[in-house]
Amino acid sequence: MKTKNLGLFEKYYNDEMDPEARKAFEESLSSDPELNASFREYLSIYEAISDKDALDLRMKLREIRDENSRG
Repeated sequence: MKTKNLGLFEKYYNDEMDPEARKAFEESLSSDPELNASFREYLSIYEAISDKDALDLRMKLREIRDENSRG
């Protein structure tokens, strides 16, 4: 993934673009296969990070539950 687009991807993902910029970005995603592939990779990485955070939280909650059940 090319890092030059990370700021753009983050603005789009976080809904920080004005409607015109959002429309232009979506048109670019449709017409530029390389940009589209990079954005899909960005989304995959973001999802993986989110999944790891959720897994870490579940593990911590399990540890707390186990500690409480032991007394």
